[in-house]
Amino acid sequence: MKKKSEAPKSLKEYLTWVRSLGWYVNLIRTDRGSEYFGNDTKHVQKGDAKNFVEFERVANAPEWGCRVEAGPRDGSKGNAIVERYHRTIFEIASSFLLNS
Repeated sequence: MKKKSEAPKSLKEYLTWVRSLGWYVNLIRTDRGSEYFGNDTKHVQKGDAKNFVEFERVANAPEWGCRVEAGPRDGSKGNAIVERYHRTIFEIASSFLLNS
């Protein structure tokens, strides 16, 4: 992705790819970042309960049978699982770079 506005399209492509492998995505977690609450939802005010519904529409989650969980914005405590995965991926990538 070169722009945040491409996130919904990229997510749809990813879900299509996952489904082509015979797998399913049950849950999409987000930190309410601007990737989904940015350009496509400008008419909805931040912090509004409608943001969550708008996120589902933009991300096409109902179409794919996914459940969407939106945690607190700009905080790692409510998104601990994702933060741990990111840390693990970063550590693996760093070790690959050090060993190359």
